[in-house]
Amino acid sequence: MKFFDIIPPNKINSCVKEEKPAIKKKRSFNKSWVVLPLLAVFLIAFHFIFQKAEVFIWPEPELLTFQTQAVIASSEKEGAIKGEVFEESLEISRVFYSSGSVSKEAKAQGVIRVYNAYSTRSQVLVENTRFVSADGKLFRLIKRSTIPGGSYENNKLVPSYLDVEVRADQAGPEYNIEPSTFSIPGFVGTPMYTAFYGKSFQSMQGGFKGSSPQLIKEDLNKAEEILIEDLKKKIVSSIRNQASHLVFSEDFLETKVLDSFSLIKAGTETETFDYQVEISIKALLFKQQDLDNFVAEFIAPLIPEGKYLYEDSLKINYAVLVADLSLEETTLSLEMQGRAYLEMDESLLVQEITGKSLSGAKSWLRNQDQVIDADVKAFPFWVRSIPKDRVKLNFVLD
Repeated sequence: MKFFDIIPPNKINSCVKEEKPAIKKKRSFNKSWVVLPLLAVFLIAFHFIFQKAEVFIWPEPELLTFQTQAVIASSEKEGAIKGEVFEESLEISRVFYSSGSVSKEAKAQGVIRVYNAYSTRSQVLVENTRFVSADGKLFRLIKRSTIPGGSYENNKLVPSYLDVEVRADQAGPEYNIEPSTFSIPGFVGTPMYTAFYGKSFQSMQGGFKGSSPQLIKEDLNKAEEILIEDLKKKIVSSIRNQASHLVFSEDFLETKVLDSFSLIKAGTETETFDYQVEISIKALLFKQQDLDNFVAEFIAPLIPEGKYLYEDSLKINYAVLVADLSLEETTLSLEMQGRAYLEMDESLLVQEITGKSLSGAKSWLRNQDQVIDADVKAFPFWVRSIPKDRVKLNFVLD
């Protein structure tokens, strides 16, 4: 009897080891072998193409001072700076307040009707005869007067009267009294005291005590000064606008007062007054460039040999020495100051410092005569010596 092992097909396959195809290994490539050489080439090229150095030198300055005169003229004149003439006139009128005051007082005056009920005889009242009002205010007769006598009618005395002018004994508004009755103190103690009396039918007027505004000379002077200043500002502003391209200074102006007056005189009692002024201004102006050219031409031969003037350091101060704008000429006094430096021989500097280290070049420069300080800066940052190519070297004189 035979036995056969019966095995399922999938089991047979699992028992057989599959052989995988062989995988071919790729060879690796190192990129650094390309990048590093390229970077090195780039840096070397960058170094030689873009390298540069700046040499800063602070030379010792010498202060130079020059003085001269310059003529500004509107007409063509040899050696003179050409000037332009501007002229304008304006007038103005304005009301001002008086600042003065005057003490003022007045006595009240009026009319009293004086009655004679004493007799048929007239009665003389001398100047300054006193009259006292019902409230005790004293008035005096202004001039001698004769009060006529009365007359009898039906055996009865009819009083006569006379209107006379009186003035208060004292100044002040308190004497501006309403109509009143008056007695005559001079008749006190006699029958005439009650027989002679007065009456006023209108108020007394004119009594005053206080101060009144008054125009004084200082007011006139101040008004003139204010108006002249206002006119000057307007004219100067106008000339400035027209001459914006020129050098302007009020020293170059000539002001003339053509008219200045007030119809009210000093000492007049008034609260306000009117003042009028008319002025003209003439100016002779010039271009800054023309002055600069004049100065440059003057000082050029005065600069010491071997030195040059640093133009930005040049300062020009001027003052009017003589001004005659009727001739349209002005003479200026000029004072000029500037710093001069020893001229640097660049070819010698290049010869001495090219190829040196930065510190060595700096040290050599600092040891030179008339050099206060020096510095050297290079690019790129790793550069440590002065380039030999003159094109890559820049000198800065500070």
